[in-house]
Formats: sequence, C-alpha cells, structure tokens
Amino acid sequence: MRLISIFAVWFVFVQTLTGQTATSALPDSLRLQNSIAQAFALYQQTTGAQSHLYNGWEYVEYDAHIEGHQFFETDYMEEGSVRYDGVLYTQVPMLYDLVKDQLVIEHYNSADRIILIGEKVREFHFLRHTFVWLVADSSRENTIRSGFYDQLYNGRVKVFAKRVKIINEEIVQTTLTRNFIQRITTSSGRRKLSRREKQGECDEAV
Repeated sequence: MRLISIFAVWFVFVQTLTGQTATSALPDSLRLQNSIAQAFALYQQTTGAQSHLYNGWEYVEYDAHIEGHQFFETDYMEEGSVRYDGVLYTQVPMLYDLVKDQLVIEHYNSADRIILIGEKVREFHFLRHTFVWLVADSSRENTIRSGFYDQLYNGRVKVFAKRVKIINEEIVQTTLTRNFIQRITTSSGRRKLSRREKQGECDEAV
C-alpha cells in the first residue's frame, strides 16, 4: 500500500510538472514549488492514518460550565501549518490551548482531537501568527519556561510573547463561578507591569 501511494504521488508530480496548467505562466522556480506542494498534499491525504502527525495523545475537554474558552482567538478549528518532528504539514485544522500550552489537531477521519507532543513541534503558523517552541536554559536564573512563544519579530534581536489563559474562580452569592481570564505581563528593564482582564490571553514579553 505504501509503495502504491508513493507511486501515485510521483505520477501526479510528474504530470503536474510536464502538463499544461494554469500555472504555466509562472517562473520555473514557482511552478516547481507549487508542484512539490501539491504532490506532498496528495501524499498526506493518501497515507492517511500512516501519517506521523496523528501520533499523539487524546485531548481532554474542560468542564462545559466554565465561561468562555481556553483557546487562542477562536474555539473553532482553523487551518494552519506545523513543522512536526522535522516534517512540514500544511492545511491542518488546529486549535491552540492557552491554558495547557498545547497544540490540538483534529483526527483526519473523525471528530477526535489529538494533542501534538510539544517537544516535537518546531513551529506552527496559525491565524497570521507564528509560534515556536523554546526550551528553558536550566543553567541561567530567571529563564523562560519551555513552551510555545508567539514570534513577534524575527531579526537580529528576536522578540517573543508568551500567551496564557487561566481559569478564574469566584464565589458570587454562594455560587461558584469559573471563567477563562487573561493576564498581561510585560517587562522593560527592571520595571514590570501587570494587568488582569476577562476573556483573552496573557502576554509575557521575552
């Protein structure tokens, strides 16, 4: 089955390169890039369950009585791309859980949600943001903690933001209420400012 799948992808790849398509007016380098992307997307569909991307843990949902949601910007699956264990996967429906710092994807043939292993995710692109996995330096004090960071600027000096949500609990007239809230913490030199707001993310500049 694997041999047949690879052959089918290679056939489509050759056909795309040699056939007369709507991209024939593009430069050769762009046509080649488009052909490779199309072939790889077909390979991902053909291999299905064999794809290494779907090797993760089952995602556990939160209590439905908590107000709001735990995700970055939206609680609906949106397509993004992820470089997982050295392989780039595109058009992957995903969510980013800011409470547990987990990248969540949907299984290719069911509604089950899977947690990708964070250490194997080099980066993912989601809702016009690029998130990268940074590792804490145990030899330094006041270092960042390992996890996903939003890459705000990628120049000689790199700027990241750590986005976090927490579950807030309050007792209102003898009734326990729970909701997702944001805390924004920024740092500039020795001065630190903090702010708490409902429904959002906590941004920590690094």
